[in-house]
Amino acid sequence: MRVRPDRLNRVSAWPVPCTVRLPVAARCDPAPDMRASGARDAEPREGRGMHGRATKGNRGLRLLAGLLLCAAATGLAAAGTMDIAWDPVSGAAGYTVYWGTAPGTYTSTKDVPGGSNTATTLTGLTACTRYYVAVKAYDSEGLESTDFSNEISGLPRPVVSTVVPSQGEQGAQLTLTITGESFDTGATVEFSGTGITVLATRRDSCSQLSVDIRIAGDAPAGPRDVDVLNPDRSFGRRAGGFTVSANAGPSVTGSDPAAGATGVPVGVQPRVFFDEALDPASVTAQTVRLLDASGAAVPQAAGSPQLSADGLTVTIVPRDPLAENATWRIHVSGGPTGVRDVAGTPMAADWEQNPGFTTENLPPGVVGGLRRTDVR
Repeated sequence: MRVRPDRLNRVSAWPVPCTVRLPVAARCDPAPDMRASGARDAEPREGRGMHGRATKGNRGLRLLAGLLLCAAATGLAAAGTMDIAWDPVSGAAGYTVYWGTAPGTYTSTKDVPGGSNTATTLTGLTACTRYYVAVKAYDSEGLESTDFSNEISGLPRPVVSTVVPSQGEQGAQLTLTITGESFDTGATVEFSGTGITVLATRRDSCSQLSVDIRIAGDAPAGPRDVDVLNPDRSFGRRAGGFTVSANAGPSVTGSDPAAGATGVPVGVQPRVFFDEALDPASVTAQTVRLLDASGAAVPQAAGSPQLSADGLTVTIVPRDPLAENATWRIHVSGGPTGVRDVAGTPMAADWEQNPGFTTENLPPGVVGGLRRTDVR
């Protein structure tokens, strides 16, 4: 028989048989024997039973069951908090929440008055610290349940502070760094909307995750919420933490030889660089060309142009050495029939090197056939 400290002068008891139900997850949909307002993705299941009995007539008060760890589904999570809920106990005047940092050892309490109040938020918790929580009911005379509810445990609710980079183009594959606090071992990441696939999640520390993602080429553009979910399904959200931007198509970032270069060897194989990987099928002798001073295309060797393994560099291989002391320009076609990225988005417009590069001025050839002419 237990009494609340503030009611030691009023001692009574009641029967407390119960079957305890444990939640599968903290993100939960309300079920008939569970309360979890605004929570997600959990179902009850049978857990360890706790039984006890005292006498107080036939009031019929029962030990509360089904303590839940829940997280509200909106907004930025508050640091150092844990949202919990439990089943109501008939005839209870209120509840006492107990918690600590070791199983079965509780160093803090919170009073939740009112028998119909079956949810509360624990605050002031230390980030990345695992807490163990249980609840007892008490009656109008201050007598508490003989036994605790089922015990739940977990870190405070995750907090998502930053996502870097905070945006990516349609069709891109990126590694994001997510910082915050209370990321448990086995934490996962989800994005709202469609078109973003999480390839891998690595927990660098309790305050940082590395996440590999792929954005579909047809993913809707716009902001996405970023959720970090701990294994118990408690979660933190960064509303609009990542934005999918429309793919503008590839663009040229540079060339070799550079524009305006002089003294370039006549055996040069010009290269042009792009900011994203190209679709190999779009790289042809018609879309990537080397032009002479008149604008005519230089014949290319078989297999030219060549696309690098990462799809970012195109190399033009002329069929013959270039003429000396002449100007040449690299030309890349854009638009519907030009080069395109791996997502199928074409380069917006043609690109042409300006000014072009100039080949070397070779010395005259070696004189031959020298002979005397003052002979008979």
